[in-house]
Amino acid sequence: MFGNETKDNLFMGFVLMILGIGMIVGARGFQGALILEVGPDFFPTIIGSLIAGLSVILIITNALKLWAAAPADTASDNSGKPIVSAAAIRVLVALAFLIGYVVLIVPVGFLISSSIYMLIMMCFLAEKLSRRKIIFYAIISIVVAVLANFIFVRFFWLMLPRGILGF
Repeated sequence: MFGNETKDNLFMGFVLMILGIGMIVGARGFQGALILEVGPDFFPTIIGSLIAGLSVILIITNALKLWAAAPADTASDNSGKPIVSAAAIRVLVALAFLIGYVVLIVPVGFLISSSIYMLIMMCFLAEKLSRRKIIFYAIISIVVAVLANFIFVRFFWLMLPRGILGF
């Protein structure tokens, strides 16, 4: 009755729960200006909590679907279908890119690592790549990273990692 989609949702629920908990734990290390009552860990903690909470709901609903369908599907479970679909693998690759970004943001710096991460993700998610699209994506990623840096530093007074080049 329920195929790979339910299993994929269950698997991704666990992955997203780990990601949400990681965001909450990782946000505790952010340093900000002492002027503000709300620190730089506030929004990442809220988003991490939402991701973790929604993933728990995803896990519970899909576990109940699998549990309800378990007696009827025991004979058809070994049909040669892959355990994890290509879409789930694609999400895991994107998650690996995100983890690489988080690891590199402090030593490399916000501007460089954010520009590279956005360029890689745009190229990864694009259906067809051409030289023109890659140049366009590179321009977009640099402009967005510079704009985000300007907004966070000038308006929110957050200290973003400067990295190896000092900006």
